[in-house]
Amino acid sequence: MKKLIGILLSSCVLITSAAAWPSSTKILSVDVQKVFDNFEKAKKVQTAYNEAVAAADKELREIYDEVMKINEEIKDLQSKADNGALTDAARNKFRADAAAKTEDLKKKDLEFSQLRQDLNKRFTERRQGEVAEQVKDLEAAVAEVAKEKKADVVLNKFTSAVYVDESLDISDLVIAKLNSQK
Repeated sequence: MKKLIGILLSSCVLITSAAAWPSSTKILSVDVQKVFDNFEKAKKVQTAYNEAVAAADKELREIYDEVMKINEEIKDLQSKADNGALTDAARNKFRADAAAKTEDLKKKDLEFSQLRQDLNKRFTERRQGEVAEQVKDLEAAVAEVAKEKKADVVLNKFTSAVYVDESLDISDLVIAKLNSQK
């Protein structure tokens, strides 16, 4: 309901503002999501990002597998240490080995946690930088197409307007402009 009220208020502001504009004002629209979905550079960046995430995930899984292996080794050593058929010296050796493996487990678990945090931070920063660059490219392409079409205003089709005639949509022109740049 709040969203609908927001849209209606936005449209009232647009209509009121449009009424104050000179009749010669040319308004166009762009579907930003469509542009991003068809922007070749953005697709390549997303593919590279996904590959980097997959590689990082593989590295994390390898460490996790090591953690699980050490955990199983500790359980095995503890089970052997509980064997009443063994001598006290043998049981104490298994307990000592289990304690040493527990220290290894703590170190490996800390390594896993730190790597996961570092990767999350690194990927978040990378993603923010990539999106900022793509938005800059998009804004420049929209501005170029708007100037070519002699537009005074370009609205994002799905967040700023309730209705936009398809003939005013410059999304395909913006996509072509972005994809023609190397």
